[in-house]
Amino acid sequence: MLNLIFFSLFLQLAAGMLLPLLFISLAEIGATFFRLLSGLAAALLALACWAHPFGSPVLASPSGVFGISPNLIFGLIAATIVLLLAGSIGIKRVKKIYLFPAFALALAAVVFVSLFSPVSQSFPASLAGWRAVSFTGSAMMLGTVMSAMITGHWYLVNRRLTIQPLRMAAILFLGATILRLAMVIAVVAVLAFSSEALVSQPAQALLQFSGTGWWFWLRVIIGLIGPLIFGWMIYETVKIRSTQSATGMLYATVVLVFIGEAFSKFIWLFTGIPV
Repeated sequence: MLNLIFFSLFLQLAAGMLLPLLFISLAEIGATFFRLLSGLAAALLALACWAHPFGSPVLASPSGVFGISPNLIFGLIAATIVLLLAGSIGIKRVKKIYLFPAFALALAAVVFVSLFSPVSQSFPASLAGWRAVSFTGSAMMLGTVMSAMITGHWYLVNRRLTIQPLRMAAILFLGATILRLAMVIAVVAVLAFSSEALVSQPAQALLQFSGTGWWFWLRVIIGLIGPLIFGWMIYETVKIRSTQSATGMLYATVVLVFIGEAFSKFIWLFTGIPV
């Protein structure tokens, strides 16, 4: 069980970390920054593979509609690691080109992992789409907050850096947080009123202040409302060019996001509802 949570969180974190790199200027922030984040993403992907959760009896078989196998997922992760390491070494020649296929492969691995159901194969096939949406949103939120925190720290390394990289990272994180909150609301609302009792009952139970509902509301308050408030404060702080204050808030926000997404995975494991 824990190895599946570990695998999912580290895979999503690594995939999401690559998104800000597509928007931040390489010429402005420098190749060293890109090498650092590329290497860190590759290391996180390697750690995710080390968990190897697919032999766990908790995890049911993948959807028969898609027929995704664990070997395909590990192949995508391995290809992403190779691209990140090779691209970061030759970044002065290839620039940021290597990041686009690496991000696409990592995101595909995130989506394919979502097709595995931890609870029951009898869940309707439509739930697979909600899981894919949830896992993608989780990756964007985890990755952008980590990249933003590292970007803020980079102003101690390069004091001549303009505010634009941190502003872009802050905007991406705030946008990812708003999108993630909207996804959770949509998933719970749609599934709670579903005609399928198999999904509507556990979704309705999440809205109660008892049992799994406590975990859900803690997940919302700690992992969504808290980061949303901090995200807005970080954005406003970046606007006045206070990079150290923004970075300090980002450290706290990283902790909140990790706790919230860990709660999300526990709820997914025990109820099958991807929040």
